[in-house]
Amino acid sequence: MKRLWRVLRVFLVLYIGIYPRYGGGKEHVDMSTDPRYGSTKLEEVIAFPEPIGNVAATKDTSAEVRVFFTVHPESRPDSNKLLEITDGNARSYPDRATQERFKTPLGVFTDTHHRLWVIDCGSQTEKGKSTRINTALPPGPASYQIAGAG
Repeated sequence: MKRLWRVLRVFLVLYIGIYPRYGGGKEHVDMSTDPRYGSTKLEEVIAFPEPIGNVAATKDTSAEVRVFFTVHPESRPDSNKLLEITDGNARSYPDRATQERFKTPLGVFTDTHHRLWVIDCGSQTEKGKSTRINTALPPGPASYQIAGAG
């Protein structure tokens, strides 16, 4: 019986302390606003059949703006995992052979030196890695460096 009263006291303390703090059963105030930019300002860059992970863009010496993206690892892509959008189409970047070096790339970032950084989470049996790809160079073995995480 003492145990039951102890459990009830804990429940009441939690209920009295938490219930008013987190809404108390009231509707939350709608704080949404109109979009800053209308739908006419949106531009579809590419329609891709698999979920896109992350996107990075860089101004480069060879093109006005270059756009790169990863395929989200949860979709378990079979082939291309890092792609570049060129002429409205997605193509593997830097080349098809390099795709096999990636396990689960997700994060992408470009720096001021025209380098594309790719964060590869690895797999449950392998360590993750960070890949630096120099987008100012033509694709090939000299344009990327892959470093282990540990």
